[in-house]
Amino acid sequence: MALGRRPILGLGCSPCLRAVVLLPIALFAWHACAGADPQVALDEARAAVARGDRTGAIAHLERAVNEDPELAIAHRWLSRFYAQKGLWEKALDSAAAALLLDPEPGDREHLDSLLDAGFPESVARRTPDAFPFPAVRMMIEAGDDRLAASAGPWEALFFAPRDREAPAAAPKFGWKFDRACHGYVLRPGAQRWRLRFVVHYSSAGGVERGELAARCVGLLLRAACLRRAHLGAVGLRRDPVHVWLGDGGEPGGESWGANIYLGDAAAPRGPGEWVRQIIHEYGHAALPGVGHFVQPEPWASGRLGEHLLSRWLQRGRGRGAARPLGPPRRPDKSGLAIEHPWLAAADLDSPVADADRCVSLFLRSGPASPLIADRSAAGMDYYLGLANYIERAFGGKVLAQAMSLTAGTTCEAFAVGVQEALRRASLAGVELRALPAPATAGLGHWTYLPAGRWRAAGRGCGAESTFNGYRLGPDECDIGLVAAGWHSMALPPGAAVTFRPAMNR
Repeated sequence: MALGRRPILGLGCSPCLRAVVLLPIALFAWHACAGADPQVALDEARAAVARGDRTGAIAHLERAVNEDPELAIAHRWLSRFYAQKGLWEKALDSAAAALLLDPEPGDREHLDSLLDAGFPESVARRTPDAFPFPAVRMMIEAGDDRLAASAGPWEALFFAPRDREAPAAAPKFGWKFDRACHGYVLRPGAQRWRLRFVVHYSSAGGVERGELAARCVGLLLRAACLRRAHLGAVGLRRDPVHVWLGDGGEPGGESWGANIYLGDAAAPRGPGEWVRQIIHEYGHAALPGVGHFVQPEPWASGRLGEHLLSRWLQRGRGRGAARPLGPPRRPDKSGLAIEHPWLAAADLDSPVADADRCVSLFLRSGPASPLIADRSAAGMDYYLGLANYIERAFGGKVLAQAMSLTAGTTCEAFAVGVQEALRRASLAGVELRALPAPATAGLGHWTYLPAGRWRAAGRGCGAESTFNGYRLGPDECDIGLVAAGWHSMALPPGAAVTFRPAMNR
């Protein structure tokens, strides 16, 4: 939701500009210990203003803050000039910097006037610290040792609604809303927060509806961070997702572009059903789709979102859990207390069990099953089993590459993408980790290898470990020349096998 295009505090009129030009020289005084360059830049900015050269003044002020990022006066003046030029995100960042560094009368009012136009899609790392709204900040770790250290921890932040929130209307159904929670994500190493979710609701629903919106945005932020950590940027939406908690319609969910509609938010739902509906619709919005099915719905990305996100969230109850940074603050007027988003284990059990069932179906049927072309509910289950198996056995990186290599929207096209992703991964050495029960339930595993001579190095393999029926030893061994295709394996729970081309030894 971009900021509007309207004058801020009357800065677009000439009397205000004359006031800026006539600021006392003492306003620009600078301590000698800070060095000469920032002072020179400030003097040059003042001279540019006197000539009516705002663009030149901005350039000099930007140089001043580059030389001394703690120079509050330069940030303060920059914010006014950015606002005059319609550079709203920059104006907000500079206003927040001035307020945090060395506040002066009028700074708070100026920042509030910028925020009245709406929440920006991007803000500097420290800008939210100056916002006068209650917020919850979270640290989110993926909790997967196959991910690079750069995958986490992520930071997430969301704000409570304000009494003067700008009204909004849902683009498909026309529902009217006057409140919203805004959620931002800061990926590891980044310096700017990105707006990822806006959850809209009506104040007529009372405090309970506001608390539901806060929990909804908290859950989505956790899901978004985990989805990006495991799958990278494949299929990632660049625009914020808007969630609409409707008062009417059926008590279910629907995705439409960058919008998620949750109908009849007042209808009774248990926590598990809320979690399932929210991450199902987010799966449609955030995952590449396989969509040739006639039952139970055309696209499988919603259920895949349920399966993957529930498992990642469930694994994250320990080191992967989101935790608030400092106590949440209560708004002055609304009475809404934003609480740390909760997720009980039982809220995730149902989709995880469904994923286990689908994986078992794939392992039992095998990669050559006719279900690969089936368009019924069984065909969707088979596709979901294959996708979940690839992520569990080989990791999210392989699944993400398979998705990016899929040329089409059918399960057959996805299977081709899987084979190519595994072929590429195997050239550098690919690890298959045995799945625990109940997904395997005594079933074997499958791996795809291109034609060639291969070696296998086992970890935790016992006497029952086999490759195409031949026993794998406890140490690295040559498994000989193999044909391109899928190969069957038997592995005990907890075991892992890494395949490498024999020539790389």
